[in-house]
Amino acid sequence: MPGFFEALENLQKRKKSHFVEIGGEQVEVSLDKKLEIIRKGVENFILKDGKITPKPRRLGNRRFPVLENKEKGYVFYDNDPYWVKEITEEGYTWQTRSE
Repeated sequence: MPGFFEALENLQKRKKSHFVEIGGEQVEVSLDKKLEIIRKGVENFILKDGKITPKPRRLGNRRFPVLENKEKGYVFYDNDPYWVKEITEEGYTWQTRSE
């Protein structure tokens, strides 16, 4: 059987290729990278300078309410801002600041 062992040797050397389509382009990646992209979703990655990178996250404009003195507002039990005792003149109110 001439050539059998040579064919078997070539068969073992062959490497499996893994491809991912990002931005309309087929990119060859390792198996670990392909599994990561599949788990997190292809839409969360971009192709930048030939490298696959996660999309930058947009930070939202979060506004938090602040306690302020107002003409009419809350009086708190044991100064706990989440336990309102009554509503009176010269009390506190939660105000969210606008830009």
